[in-house]
Parts: sequence; C-alpha cells; structure tokens
Amino acid sequence: MNIIDVEQGSPEWLACRAGIPTASELDNLVSNTGVIRQGAMPNSYLCVKLAERWLGGPMQSFGGGVMEQGTILEAEARPWYEFAHNVTVRTVGFITRDGGDIGCSPDGLILDAAGGIVGGLEIKCPQPPNHVKWLLAGVVPPDHLFQCLGGMLVTGLPWTFVSYCRGFPALVVEVRADPDLLATIRDAINEFTGRMDVAWGRLVTLNGGPPSRPERPASSTASELSDSHPF
Repeated sequence: MNIIDVEQGSPEWLACRAGIPTASELDNLVSNTGVIRQGAMPNSYLCVKLAERWLGGPMQSFGGGVMEQGTILEAEARPWYEFAHNVTVRTVGFITRDGGDIGCSPDGLILDAAGGIVGGLEIKCPQPPNHVKWLLAGVVPPDHLFQCLGGMLVTGLPWTFVSYCRGFPALVVEVRADPDLLATIRDAINEFTGRMDVAWGRLVTLNGGPPSRPERPASSTASELSDSHPF
C-alpha cells in the first residue's frame, strides 16, 4: 500500500481521490447484497471519475452540518478507542493499493506496541437513532460494510468498525474478511478500470492528446508493515 501524506478534507486530499474509485464509493459498483452493479449507477460513476481525472480534481463538494458534526465527534472517538483498547492510532490522509487502481481514507491505522501497522479503523458518528439501531444489531451496518472491505483490499490489513455516539455505549466490530465479497470487489474494480482505460483513450483521441493536469502529492510506501495480510 502507498500512504499519501495529506490532510483529509484538504484540496490535496480531494485531488488524490479524483479519478480513481475509493472504498467509500464502492456502493456505486457493488450492491449491499454483493452483486456487481450494471446500468445507470456505475455508468454515472464512470463519467464522474473520468471528469475528475481529466480536470485533476473532484466534481462533488464535501460538507454540510451533519458531516461537520461527525468530523468533530470522530476527533473525540479516536482517542476514546485508543484508551479503551490500549492501542495507538495513526492518522493518515489517503492510501492507494499498489498499482493505484483503488484508494481509501481510513479514520486511522492501528499500531502495535512497536509502532507497526496492524489494522485499519473506520469510525462513524451517526445520529442517535441510527446508532441505537446499529448497536442493537451488533454488526457492521450493510451501508458501510463494503467501505471496510475496500479498506482491507487497499491495505491488506484487518479492519475494525466503530460507531460512536456521545452518551451511548460504543459499537466496536472486527470486520470479517469475507473471501467471496472481497473477490467481488476485485472483479468490480478490474471491470471498472478496464472501462476507464477504454473511455479515457476515447477522450484523449477526441481531444487530440491528453489534458494538462496538476501532479498529485507524493506518496510513501508503508515499508513498516512486517506481516502480510493478503485479503
């Protein structure tokens, strides 16, 4: 995996996400039931990613009151998790899989006592009704499962899901590395990448050459990984 040292939410982070599928957007390619999507949704997503790649930046905006509240609570949830589980969590900007065909923005990387990376962390800070619903179910919510599995695929690491809502017990779930679902994600990414390459070639031909785009921030390979988790 390649770690890109940018601040999440920054223009540099948005530029890193542009033009490639990300774990948080996998629902555009795979349904909650584990079926590769066909039709309008993946086609629209393809056009968004092509436009992002062409322009070198994002097409959509991130923000809103609920998201800002979630960001504030996430900063509270991360140290809670560290204290409750006696671990250290490293914050990172963006991570791409070797080859750069998919990326993710984990809410943290879990470190062992020696400082090695041993897992990824996904934190959600939902409104109380949703948190209670998830807490009673005791599993990763279907809407967020593929985001966690996507993080596994990008990094090769085990993943932990946390739902945190102030005043309630927290939900902490170790995500199961389902081989069938991970294989489906791989197939969906491979299919999407192939379609992207063909469509990109068509755009370049129509333009008479490639566009001029800003360079992405430099990345660093996570050489500190001592064990491989080939998900």
